[in-house]
Amino acid sequence: MSVIPLKSLEDVLKPDDWWDAFVMFDGKSIRKIKLADHFTRIDAVRLREYVPEKVRQLFENARNAYLYAFFAHRLLPVADLQVYASVEFALREKARAAGKQIPDWWGMGRLFELAIERRWIVDDGFEVFRRNELGRKREAEELSQIDPKLRYESPTDRQAYCRILADSFPSLRNTLAHGSNMLHPSVIGTFEIAADLIHQLFPAQDASSNSSG
Repeated sequence: MSVIPLKSLEDVLKPDDWWDAFVMFDGKSIRKIKLADHFTRIDAVRLREYVPEKVRQLFENARNAYLYAFFAHRLLPVADLQVYASVEFALREKARAAGKQIPDWWGMGRLFELAIERRWIVDDGFEVFRRNELGRKREAEELSQIDPKLRYESPTDRQAYCRILADSFPSLRNTLAHGSNMLHPSVIGTFEIAADLIHQLFPAQDASSNSSG
């Protein structure tokens, strides 16, 4: 694999042809992804205004890195790493806002444990979890037509998915931080999970009570 150098000045705003390998269906036909498609998808995942400004800025840094990856796809790991950083920062800020005296050496894994212990995050707060559970429920309902014994049972552990994130997020972040050639175009999935997590840490009612106080 040859090294991809700094883009020449005349090619700075030229879309990276790496994206030509990916297509989308626009309702009429299957076509290559355009910059407008890329932008629209990123723009749809944003943090709400009541999230602390410092947290939102880190998330915006990640969104911008992902946006410019359309011109240089090797920026994808940068965007990925930055969104993980925004999550760790948000977890730390939440702990401090809750009056928790946490050591500076606490990493993302320990912060996740605290968030789960305090129930700041629960599985139902993640769109991907709700979507998956809806799929499980529909599948069970279809199978029950064949065998009535096959019924949907909602999870008893309402933080099982949170624990999966507590394991995977620090691991993936460390892989990127220590140097990795890992590339995947679907970074947006990480953004969606991160946004749902951060919105749980800083709910709207907290912002309302702080402003009214």
